[in-house]
This record gives sequence, C-alpha cells and structure tokens, in this order.
Amino acid sequence: MFELDRSITEVLEPHEMPKHAELNYGNVPKQHQSDSQWRQNGTWLRCISCQDTHGVHVDPNMIYSGQTDERGMPILQKRY
Repeated sequence: MFELDRSITEVLEPHEMPKHAELNYGNVPKQHQSDSQWRQNGTWLRCISCQDTHGVHVDPNMIYSGQTDERGMPILQKRY
C-alpha cells in the first residue's frame, strides 16, 4: 500500500515509473493562420489551406461570407 508522506520515486522501482512523451511543439504548424481559406459544404465548414484536415459544423441558418478575421477564423453571416 502507498504511504501518503512518500514521493512516487520512493515507492516505485525505476522500471515501474510512468513514461512520458517528450513533445517538441516548435515543429507543429499552427492550425489557424491569418491567410486560412475555408469552404462550406452544407453545415460543414472546413479549412482547405492547412496540411491537417479540420473544420467545424455551423448552424444551418449561417453562411460563410468568404472572409476571415485577423486570426484566420471564418466570418459567418445569417443566411436569411
């Protein structure tokens, strides 16, 4: 049984220690760039300028205006 006043390194053997992934986020591209391009297919709005496929579902009463804000996020307008 674990004792509360001891650290995990005192309780577990080195081969039992949890392993953690070392990630370098410097090489990961930003998802939203200021020059992002979006396409709307029904209620699905997807980014076509990023390497990774990503998108968002929008309200059926909204339509993509074809423009983005300074962060690269799509600007939506009411359909009717």
